[in-house]
Amino acid sequence: MDRETRVTWTPSRRALAVAVLSLGVLAPFAGSPYALPKTVSASDLAGWIRSHRPGLRVVDVRTRAEFDDYHIPGAQHAALESLRVGDGDAVVLVADAAAIEQARQRFGRRVYVLDGGFDAWRNEVLHPKHPTAASRYFGGERRGGC
Repeated sequence: MDRETRVTWTPSRRALAVAVLSLGVLAPFAGSPYALPKTVSASDLAGWIRSHRPGLRVVDVRTRAEFDDYHIPGAQHAALESLRVGDGDAVVLVADAAAIEQARQRFGRRVYVLDGGFDAWRNEVLHPKHPTAASRYFGGERRGGC
């Protein structure tokens, strides 16, 4: 039981050891395959729309009834399953938590998600505490009582 075990470093074991060490060093830079989509604030999205950001697509994946009730100007309604994202697109999703999870699985960080969803758009752009250039551009009104 007191025998010393020695490892013989054959060329194939050396190659495997080098590969394992290399991957270990590179792993922190690879990013997580479970990374959440990037987020964009309602104020920033309003600015992107106003400045006609190239490749911008606002895609509302809420229910058709919610979309028909009110949607961000220029947004298109689509089912998440049918959404295609091109390389030059800056796609911003207006979505609920379940759709955000699906987007994470399907697109990773290739899409943006409206931070706070449609409620954030309503509170920051349409009815802010203090009017901004963006809220005036989109016809927003100051929230009452503020």
